[in-house]
Amino acid sequence: MKISLAKPIEVGERHSFRFSRSGGHPSPTIDYVWRGTALLHLRVDKARQRLVLNDKVLGHWRSETVLPFPEAGAESLALTLRFPEFGARVSLDETSHVAFDRDIELKDADHILCDDSFSFSRVDAPAGVAPAPVGVPVGVAEAPVGALTFAGASGVRGWACDARRPGVPVAVELLVNGQAVAQVLADRGHAGLRRARPDLATHGFTHRFDPPLELAEGADVVLEARVGGRLLLHSPWFLARRLRPETPKAGPEPVPQLVSLAADTPRG
Repeated sequence: MKISLAKPIEVGERHSFRFSRSGGHPSPTIDYVWRGTALLHLRVDKARQRLVLNDKVLGHWRSETVLPFPEAGAESLALTLRFPEFGARVSLDETSHVAFDRDIELKDADHILCDDSFSFSRVDAPAGVAPAPVGVPVGVAEAPVGALTFAGASGVRGWACDARRPGVPVAVELLVNGQAVAQVLADRGHAGLRRARPDLATHGFTHRFDPPLELAEGADVVLEARVGGRLLLHSPWFLARRLRPETPKAGPEPVPQLVSLAADTPRG
């Protein structure tokens, strides 16, 4: 089954799955997916009584992480995922645990694919700072920097910060064709920044459009991301482009005919 994550996963959120230790499908799977890429793959290996975790990068599976089943317990097992700033903490029946952190933006997953034999529940993160509502002026950062890394009808992702005040979240204003549609705090973990600038690692942002934006056929649809009125790198981002007729190329100008005046000039 497919479980849509219309709202991005937040720090502190908990996902719970339940499955049979021995009955049913011998090797059911769970995949956390973003735009067709498996950010996290979990496989229940009932024959060997273990849970196997890994991910796929550039089409290749990486090394496996293994979590054995608890030695004693009920026939039904609870598989729980908790989401810290990066990666996930995975447990079975709250008795065995493993951390899965591969420097990927796991919380950006937009849906979960899993076998029907699993039951699923989602517990929201504790209440925190809510994004500023549309229409509230964005605070002016002294030195705003950042970039869009993806934009589409379903949502956007990127990073932004105040270079003079790293660690202080900034608000990103999103506009479509000049109209404000959302504001989001850049306060999420960002894998790329974690590798390149650890001091800016928690300045990522993700926003989902629910419902997705309607991209009118034959019209320009432009998304802008701004901090304090300043455009981020890769913004504006064209979500759709109007096809424009090709302008006929002008041919070479005709070469003027040279006319000799000597033949028409009276001779004295």
